[in-house]
Amino acid sequence: MIGTMEKKQLAIIAAGALAILLGVLVIVGSFLPPGSRVVSWPLIVIGVGAAFLLFGAGTSAVGLVIPGTIVLGIGCLLYVQNLAGWWQSWAYAWALIPGFTGLGLLVFDRLTKASPGVRTTAHILLIASAVLFLVFAAAIGKHAWAWIVLGVALVAAGAVVVVRAVGPRKAPRG
Repeated sequence: MIGTMEKKQLAIIAAGALAILLGVLVIVGSFLPPGSRVVSWPLIVIGVGAAFLLFGAGTSAVGLVIPGTIVLGIGCLLYVQNLAGWWQSWAYAWALIPGFTGLGLLVFDRLTKASPGVRTTAHILLIASAVLFLVFAAAIGKHAWAWIVLGVALVAAGAVVVVRAVGPRKAPRG
């Protein structure tokens, strides 16, 4: 098991490595043609989110992993949108933010062995986020793939409910 001092040292090393990586990206970006979106401002948001995540995972401020995953996720969304010029996707991409919160809760649970309620909440947020994203991507974004994925997910969820309802009952423990 990693001790507290070693954990802090690993967090500091990871933060330093992140700074080096972002620095290399900035240097590489200065050699790219003007208007290139490969190295762009969303990397700052990604860096801030990663720093929160690493700091939270490496110190006693474990709660920082939750905002870290949220900011990191939003930074990744911004990066993809900036790279592709796909800004209209914010009409439904916002629905992924509760899912980033759910991911943060799962990381928090992994680091702290929190109560089972934290894991359940994380799963609910992930499912709700995915459903909201698919519904809005299909309705607003007019993406046919979203309707297909949503339909498949509904069929799978319904099948699980039916199989559990008609399947053999487990004897109560006692």
